[in-house]
Amino acid sequence: MLDRKKIAEFRKKYNITQDGSRFLYFILAKAEIDIDLLNDIDWDWLRDNNFQRIKERLEQKKKEKENQIERSTHSFLGIFNKYSFLFVQASQEMLTLKHQIKFEQSKKQSLKSTFFSILQKIDSLNELTAKEVAFLKKNNLDENEFVKLLNFLELKKKYGVTLYSSNSPKDRLYKILSKLENEIQLTDKDIRFIAHKDLNSVLQAHEKQQKQRAEEFAKLKEKYQATQCPETSVDSSLYKILRNIEACQSLRIDEINWLNSNDLNDVAAIADFVALKFKYQATENPDFSISSHLYKVLKRIDSDIALQESDINFLKKRKLIRTISLAIEKYSNHLINEIAQGKQLTEVQQQWIERNERNDVITLGETKYFKDLKRKYDVHYISDDSLKNPLYLILQKLENNRRLDAVEIAYCKDKNIFHSKIYICYHKIEAQFYEDEYKKTYDKWNIPNISSHWRKANESKKALQSTANINLDKIKNNKLKSAILTTRGGAFRDFHELAKAEECARKAIKFQSSSHHPYTLMGAICYDRYEFTEGDRWFNEAIKRGASPGAIDSEIKKSIMRMKNRKEKDRIIKALLKKDPERYSWAERYLSKNSRKK
Repeated sequence: MLDRKKIAEFRKKYNITQDGSRFLYFILAKAEIDIDLLNDIDWDWLRDNNFQRIKERLEQKKKEKENQIERSTHSFLGIFNKYSFLFVQASQEMLTLKHQIKFEQSKKQSLKSTFFSILQKIDSLNELTAKEVAFLKKNNLDENEFVKLLNFLELKKKYGVTLYSSNSPKDRLYKILSKLENEIQLTDKDIRFIAHKDLNSVLQAHEKQQKQRAEEFAKLKEKYQATQCPETSVDSSLYKILRNIEACQSLRIDEINWLNSNDLNDVAAIADFVALKFKYQATENPDFSISSHLYKVLKRIDSDIALQESDINFLKKRKLIRTISLAIEKYSNHLINEIAQGKQLTEVQQQWIERNERNDVITLGETKYFKDLKRKYDVHYISDDSLKNPLYLILQKLENNRRLDAVEIAYCKDKNIFHSKIYICYHKIEAQFYEDEYKKTYDKWNIPNISSHWRKANESKKALQSTANINLDKIKNNKLKSAILTTRGGAFRDFHELAKAEECARKAIKFQSSSHHPYTLMGAICYDRYEFTEGDRWFNEAIKRGASPGAIDSEIKKSIMRMKNRKEKDRIIKALLKKDPERYSWAERYLSKNSRKK
């Protein structure tokens, strides 16, 4: 029930002269709370009981409210679109909200949206709470863009341009303010943009920076002995170079060339001095003179030259203890790298190690050398880095072109590493050894060895050259003739010159029919020609004369790997698998994909 005081307020507000019904005051009370609470019964009663003036006033109030909601939702849509870049994609909640705004009955509901309040806070340059940020993240917030936006808003505050309409980080103003913040020179285009947008506070900040740069330029020229240069513009190369020197940055080649071409050689040297002081932690020393002893000492350190006792005392007197430590570490690393490259240390270097108690240098260098050798010879998967590992001596010998002995070869085979680069390097060394022996002794039995090792080292051209000018007519030993012809035929086979290879093989058989080697070569030649039945016949003859099945299989495998005719290759592999699936199981992986499916 309405009290008399409230009824009196309504009578005064709505200029009600007659007593009126209590139902009238009930309607007015609802309208005061929310005009949308009135229903058709209320409106009809006002009409039927001649309260037309009150009805019109309430209708006007309702219309004003609807207009206000329309303006607010329109404003919301504008802000919503303005900050759409903050979201990777629209969430379901965002889509629902946009749908509500389209329909009259839902517009009021849309104004209650959390989105509306949060985006309005952003647009009003108010900070968001953690809860509000969490809400945005839940709705697919692009965090990178959000960070840029917050940075932009902060810059707008700092440079007094909060009234600037755009808050998008893609706006040119964001780039300009970022340049100012990072003290990066603005371009003429940037300045024209600022002037066109009447952003006077930004222009003033730029002018202030320019004045500060000019003052800094003058001080830097004085500090680094460049006053003879007439350059005064902060756009000049000299200003940028001097700032780099001040930041203890090493100058680029083009910057050094610029200084030298402008007769500022001393500035280039000072720049080097400053960079070295920073690098070796001697910046507390105020000396910038390039004739100073400190500069010479730092140059020695940087050039991997061991410091003399007098240099160390010089640094101690100036309390540059950290510089001494860095010098010792730098030279230690230099020695480690020297050892790692397989170089022998000099007596002076050995004395330096003892004097500075850095015996670890030798161990570290050799360990690094061992690791580098393992990588070079493709056995890096061997985990044992101990210098007592027999592999270390083996790789050292290969690196120094020294022959491996039988025990070392057996070790490589046992560890399954006698392949790839170790295998190739071993055979190169052997080939060179037998070449040297041949030059010393002229013993022609070295020739087959030379050719065979060059072939195994993948140097078939050298293998052919080693047998090219041999006059077989002057050789009396038929076994030697057969050996030379067999290895020469093998080299021709490597180049797929099968006719020449066959000619050598058949001649070798004539000179020594009891040897299995030329028969094995003939079998391999047949396989290379896809004549595997004929090849097997020759291989059987070779086995009769002492060839091992393993050696035969090795030649068959070599032929299959070289085959280019896919159809014929599959045919031969299938025949081998049919003949002996277990013995030739290795051949299955060389089948084409289509053949494997079948």
